[in-house]
Amino acid sequence: MFVHYLKSAFRNMTTHKAYSVIHVTGLAIGITACLLLALYVADELNFDRYHPDYERIYRINRTIENDMGTEWTDRTPGPLKQVLEADYPQVTSVCRFWQNMAVVVHLPDNNLFYDESNHVFADPEFFDMFDFRFLAGSAFLYRNMPNALIISEDIARQLFQKTDIAGQTLNINESQYTIAGVIMNVPHNTHLPKFKFATMLEDIGSSVHYESWVHGVGVKTYVRLKNGVRPEDFEKQIGRIMDRYASGAMKEAGMACTFSLQPVGRIHLCRDLEHPDKNTKAARLALLSLIALLILFIACLNFVNISTARATVRTREIGIRKTIGAQRKQLIMQLLGESVAVSMIAAVIAVIFTACLMPWFNAFTLKQIGVQTISPFIIAGILVVVVGITGLAGGLYPAFYLSALEPVSLFINALAGRKRGAAASRFSLRKVLVIIQFVITCIFISAILVISRQIHFMKNRDLGFNRESVIVLPVHTVELCRYLKNNMQAVKNELTAYHAVESVTYHLKSPGRMEHQNDIALIRDGREIRKWVNMQFTDHDFLPTYGIPLAAGRNFSPQAPNSQATQFLLNRAALSAYGFRIPEQAVGSEMSIFHFTGEVTGVTEDFHYWSLKYTVEPMVLVRCPILFPEAVSLKIKKGYASEAIAFVEATLRKRVPSQPVQVYFLDRDFDRVYRSEEKTRAMILVSAGLAVIIACMGLFGLVLFTAERRTKEIGIRKVLGLSVPGIWMLVVSDFIKWIGLASVIALPAGWMIMRHWLDDYACRIDLTVWPFLLSGLMALGIALLTVSWLVIRAARANPVESLRYE
Repeated sequence: MFVHYLKSAFRNMTTHKAYSVIHVTGLAIGITACLLLALYVADELNFDRYHPDYERIYRINRTIENDMGTEWTDRTPGPLKQVLEADYPQVTSVCRFWQNMAVVVHLPDNNLFYDESNHVFADPEFFDMFDFRFLAGSAFLYRNMPNALIISEDIARQLFQKTDIAGQTLNINESQYTIAGVIMNVPHNTHLPKFKFATMLEDIGSSVHYESWVHGVGVKTYVRLKNGVRPEDFEKQIGRIMDRYASGAMKEAGMACTFSLQPVGRIHLCRDLEHPDKNTKAARLALLSLIALLILFIACLNFVNISTARATVRTREIGIRKTIGAQRKQLIMQLLGESVAVSMIAAVIAVIFTACLMPWFNAFTLKQIGVQTISPFIIAGILVVVVGITGLAGGLYPAFYLSALEPVSLFINALAGRKRGAAASRFSLRKVLVIIQFVITCIFISAILVISRQIHFMKNRDLGFNRESVIVLPVHTVELCRYLKNNMQAVKNELTAYHAVESVTYHLKSPGRMEHQNDIALIRDGREIRKWVNMQFTDHDFLPTYGIPLAAGRNFSPQAPNSQATQFLLNRAALSAYGFRIPEQAVGSEMSIFHFTGEVTGVTEDFHYWSLKYTVEPMVLVRCPILFPEAVSLKIKKGYASEAIAFVEATLRKRVPSQPVQVYFLDRDFDRVYRSEEKTRAMILVSAGLAVIIACMGLFGLVLFTAERRTKEIGIRKVLGLSVPGIWMLVVSDFIKWIGLASVIALPAGWMIMRHWLDDYACRIDLTVWPFLLSGLMALGIALLTVSWLVIRAARANPVESLRYE
């Protein structure tokens, strides 16, 4: 029986090709967009859920409280691991890691070096707790082998052209390591660093990083709990560990610390405590899910609208079938079956579209999504639900209404169809569906306009520092870092002597890549105030190079960067964090970091080191003897960029010939922090385009249907003297009213949605009514362009052709 329905549906599709293309293609496009966005959302939700027992793995975060406020960080004291292993039997495993700067690798045979920035120092338990698949070697060798090293698959193939290399040696940063294992490349769907080299945590070489309970940079600590252990109960037990082991140091620092647990499967969906631009907020995924459903909803409305419109022309067919003995049940099954069959064809086409578009979609989203992202059973279930609901909704009207009429009434309906088409009721389901389609379309268009304005605003607003005509040389390797550390002034003098270079400064990360935080103490009224703040080691040329103005005091003294004097500069946000009301109060205060103590020489105006999506955070600039530069910034005279870059690269290659040298423009690199917003805008832009296309396809189908139903009316009116513009207005006027009403409804809805979206941004545009009015005008213009050609063609047709048989 269902084969008969397929044949009947295929016969109708080939008979009415224009309607079939609109009918099937619109639904196929909607299902395709829904599937692609569903795969993206599923991939985001599946981050870190491939690890064994991921439900029992938690990252330990730290909350630092003092009289100035509360701070959160995912950095924890190194000794925490030993305490957890010794005193808490609820824990099955504890691991720590710390991410390092770049490394230089020398192969013993041919002295080949390879520069790579992803290097972690990790405990052996790191490879037991998380699912790193070994291609050679094992975590056991890493644990028990001295100077053990684990590398990734792509590094192994690049350096050795194979992966079976356990036991071979590599010279990294002038230390020799034995390869204990080769792992598959770290997958994209994890919050863990995409590292290429891993060595023991003890190889950091400086206790300041992880051996102190209170001071130091800290490490990231993870625990795996035993089955049956409630994380809430365990969190209460470990919350005040530092009160037992570091109460004196915390009291001296005037602070209190507590620990909390964060499920590893939820880290990606929360704002990263250290890198807020790297995570996907749950709200963004909810927005993409809503977009997917809205596009599918528009496509389904389009399908139902055209199905119900076309049903009125099948009254004669249904009358003949009833006359020759067809029962109502059979007619219902046939009409519903045909509708479901057409939606099945659209679903099959959508699956083909999805498979073809997947490589492009992965390149666009920088992902590696495959069919394994979502279970095939879930995809099949989604398609069955969509096909069932859409097919049944599209076939309900002809199946239950028309099949209930007597044959005589059906023949009368067929003869009177044109009259009813010309005098349609003021309210109909068809009008409501069109209005809903264009309400959603107008909201999409207004969202694109607002989001584009916000991104343009963020990219072009003054950040509080100069990013134009600044190039940055990242110090990728330890050798280059050490050379610059020992020859800072000589290299700076040679670079600044060149006519195209205005100034040179050494520092850690450049704006847009700030990753350093630490607890820095300030002495005020004999009391030490410690704050966990953003920190930047630099020299006295940092402010002139970046054009950062002073609010009070003076810049660092113009001494050699590696002199023994330690000095500090605060921004206004840090001023407030340490309890000062005016900048002049902070000047002359005493500050300390690690074992270096010095004077606050001045206060700078606030400047955005991160995206304008976030408020300016406290920042302390430090000039002290431990500066190991990770970057060199140069301010270049306008028009001399290429010349200056060639000179800088040639100069450093001459001084350190074995080290890689490559620079980048700061303004271009800083745009990376808006990559998430750009990706969201691009997805909404594509979604809005698809929504417009689907809505216009449905509108085109309805106008085509209307023109066919009113052919004789148009012919008579033309014979009586009505002009082509008059006929155009006669047919199009109703559609203009519908779209105008949709624009009015979409305005407050779009306003509320975009106002809520802008609330996530610390610096945002003023929301005005113009984007929403413009979206209505754009939707109206696109709709008129869609239908005008068809209406004008019908109006210019020879009336003799439509009236010759009357």
